[in-house]
Amino acid sequence: MKPGMRQIAIAEHLLTQSYPALADPKILISALQNAYSAVDEAITHVLREAREKKEIPAYSTTFTGKLTAYKLYLAKKGTVTAIDFMLVTELQELLLAYQESSTAFRRKDAFVIADDAFHIKTLTPEKTNTYIQRIKSLLTRL
Repeated sequence: MKPGMRQIAIAEHLLTQSYPALADPKILISALQNAYSAVDEAITHVLREAREKKEIPAYSTTFTGKLTAYKLYLAKKGTVTAIDFMLVTELQELLLAYQESSTAFRRKDAFVIADDAFHIKTLTPEKTNTYIQRIKSLLTRL
């Protein structure tokens, strides 16, 4: 199984099975965290293989460092586009906004995340599904 696909399967299960059964919007965040972990695992795997083959120099082990190393050294070889990198960055920012949010609440079928200045981000099951499917597509191309 390709790296990250297990986490994507978990994310899909959370969205398609757990969320409808429990109707708890926090499950949407858990699904996105699994999708994010899937990308992290896949990029780590690709970078580690390239490093073992001495194709790339040492890189930072933070997620941002790994993403930057991939962009610099391996993006030219693969089929990963700038839009894919924007997707990953957007996902990272959404999860960071949730972690740092002062307020997060349910509103109908959506999960609303608000910071101290009340900048609002809304997460719906449809939006979560879009993220998961785009990440799944990205993983097959890494």
